[in-house]
Amino acid sequence: MAAFWKASALLLASALLLFAAGVSLRPAQAPRSEPYLPASGGVVLERIPTPAGPRSASAAVEPMRASPDPQQAAEQAEIELRNYQAHADPRYLGRAEAALSRFWEVPEPSPQILVLRAKIRAANHDFITALSDLDRAIAGDPRSAQAVLERANIRLLLGRFAGARTDCETLQALVEEPFPSACLASVRSMTGDARGAGVSLAQALGRRHAGDAASQGWALSLLGEIGARAGEAPTAKRYYREALRETPQDALHARSSL
Repeated sequence: MAAFWKASALLLASALLLFAAGVSLRPAQAPRSEPYLPASGGVVLERIPTPAGPRSASAAVEPMRASPDPQQAAEQAEIELRNYQAHADPRYLGRAEAALSRFWEVPEPSPQILVLRAKIRAANHDFITALSDLDRAIAGDPRSAQAVLERANIRLLLGRFAGARTDCETLQALVEEPFPSACLASVRSMTGDARGAGVSLAQALGRRHAGDAASQGWALSLLGEIGARAGEAPTAKRYYREALRETPQDALHARSSL
């Protein structure tokens, strides 16, 4: 269960950060300049660090061997998405896509493949196509909590609040707390009541029995984002730091706490 929600946290947390930081999605108008052309193919443009971890070196050197078995391919893609969450290294997104390469363009992918494909597409900001994948996944498996949560996330990002709220309410019958409450609090915080949303989510988190660190860290990071949205910077920072204590290996949440 921890792995399932760890991968889900990737999209919901990173998407909400765009709103918390007030990031504009319009392209920046940078001054025009001539592109730099290296004198030869041997010129080093950038040195990419190898993140710490038992599988980290493979991201740069180990070739991806996509399994012909859809279940094994999906499991490998989930590993790579969790590595991306831990290290914020986009190479893992490429490896996740490579793991699914045998099934990426098939006419009728399984709901599991559709959800993973949607995650990768959303991480690359291909939100509309990702939504289409999630619609198909939910049509094939209406009880897929993961697909419903991912769709709520993207609808939030696109400002489709009514649809996101419906997805959050659907989660109440599919998965345990704090996920339905966190989802609803996110919608509430983006529709005019960030302070009340933070209070309700903190109460829900307090009522929840102790669970895995991944889900606890996810909910705490959302409290941080909601606090930032409410203009309560000290509260936001405190929750971000609590989230990092639960999931210290999470590079994406670490960026939020700075």
